[in-house]
Amino acid sequence: MAHEDDGELMQRFARGDLRAFEALHSRHRTALYRYLLRHTRDPDVTSDLFQEVWSRVIASRARYEPRARFRTFLFRIAHRGIRPVARGDRGGHGSRCRDGERPERRPGAG
Repeated sequence: MAHEDDGELMQRFARGDLRAFEALHSRHRTALYRYLLRHTRDPDVTSDLFQEVWSRVIASRARYEPRARFRTFLFRIAHRGIRPVARGDRGGHGSRCRDGERPERRPGAG
């Protein structure tokens, strides 16, 4: 599998080959985590998003079409996950005070 193209691995995963997914995860996990952490600057939020991105990859495996590189596909999913965090729209994710505490939510707010 070390010589297999990511697109081929994703297609194999779509057919049920879990080892193909493991290879994709192994190849891209470090870069994905660093990308998310660079944008969120919060290890807890990053961990949540990291799991969410891989869950979305799993959920969309049957619809994957290798028109673009797998890495582009993966990071597009990650970017879509980061946008709400950057806006503060994720139930508190990305909306921490300087001291690391989450701001209090007032009843009826947001």
